[in-house]
Amino acid sequence: MTPARIEGSRKQATGRNSGTDLESSGPEHEKEAPTRQRSRETRYIRLGQLASRPEHPGRYQISANTVWRWVREGRFPKPVKLGPGVTAWRLSDLERWEREREAIE
Repeated sequence: MTPARIEGSRKQATGRNSGTDLESSGPEHEKEAPTRQRSRETRYIRLGQLASRPEHPGRYQISANTVWRWVREGRFPKPVKLGPGVTAWRLSDLERWEREREAIE
């Protein structure tokens, strides 16, 4: 199939644009733009960046096991599943948690 036919079949199958047709204009394109921009602004941090290991200091001086225990206990923000085998925390959730801890101390 040619790229144009593939694109056309994507539109037909999903009922919408795949996001590669940036030249389109009109109400449909204008509605999708804010969603794309908002998703770009969301930042995520994986467990390896949060927890500390002997060879790599993390954002917090706690182990991965402590992170998961705190999540279970409700003492730490819950992660989001980004895909199969990919779990991360929203940076905004972590920053909110940090501010709350500072207010308590």
